[in-house]
Amino acid sequence: MSRCQRKWIVTGVAIAVTTTFLFIVYTNNTYQSNGTNNLLYKYVQTYKNGELIPNNFAPYVINREYTLDLEDEDVIVFLHIQKTGGSTFGRHLVRNLDTGLGKPCNCVKGVKRCECLTPKKTLWLFSRYSTGWVCGLHADWTELKSCVEEQMDKKENMHRKRKYDKLSVIQVA
Repeated sequence: MSRCQRKWIVTGVAIAVTTTFLFIVYTNNTYQSNGTNNLLYKYVQTYKNGELIPNNFAPYVINREYTLDLEDEDVIVFLHIQKTGGSTFGRHLVRNLDTGLGKPCNCVKGVKRCECLTPKKTLWLFSRYSTGWVCGLHADWTELKSCVEEQMDKKENMHRKRKYDKLSVIQVA
């Protein structure tokens, strides 16, 4: 074995030992069984006790009132993020949302597409269940932003002024 090869082996072992040591130190400080330094542990215990997990949001963010005028130009754009419960939430949007427009959407049984129209026959919802994956499967924010206006014009066969209200579900922990 050459000197250069030994040098690389020693360097690799040193990196592995250092990484292992740092990982052990980190996990011992973060995941203590008594939970004193473990925020995740505290949150799980809080949830198990039936309490709300504390948050760091300012009251004006939580208590903000937001009005939608779905009969006029407002369109809800649902950004679906995988593995966050977005499919279930998306189904609730088309089936159970109280929009003030009567029945939220007209869904045909067995078809994963619903017609979500206002009394003026304009779309009020842009989601996989109302328009399909017209911007691509699991389109990200950038793809949606550049695609929604054009696809809405195609779906409605006209161009009109719209106010897009973006909505998503983010799962934490």
